[in-house]
Amino acid sequence: MTAQALPQVNPHDDSFYQDPFPTYAMLRSEAPVYEIPDTPGLFFVTTWALVREALMDPSRFSNVMPHARRTSPPAEVAADVEALRAQGYPYTPALGTNDPPQHTRYRKMVNRAFTVRSLAWMEPLVDEVADQLAAALPDGEVVDIMEAVTIPLPV
Repeated sequence: MTAQALPQVNPHDDSFYQDPFPTYAMLRSEAPVYEIPDTPGLFFVTTWALVREALMDPSRFSNVMPHARRTSPPAEVAADVEALRAQGYPYTPALGTNDPPQHTRYRKMVNRAFTVRSLAWMEPLVDEVADQLAAALPDGEVVDIMEAVTIPLPV
């Protein structure tokens, strides 16, 4: 995998969050591996085959992300973020931000809690909440699906 030079893609920009799909399509066709500006070592990997390659090779492609804290915050909170960073913000290893063998150890701790059998009791609750959220959606109107469904739905 190699990164390619392109016009800057800013994943922190509000327009990206409003509609990221054109950017994803452009990256898939023009730069399937794209290093995020101002965040050295953090990449978009945009094709199934390359994502699989990265996931299967933690010796070359790490989930450890202490560098992610170096992203540029939005201007309106930049001073506050910098003040917090100056106090020291320790990197806290977790399941999603670790590689084997630490990832494997953390995963073993939670595996039983996430089996089909362990979660079966939640299905009626999730179905009920999903039905209520769907019923509350206004007909014929544009809705922020994240706010209306995804955030309040227990998963």
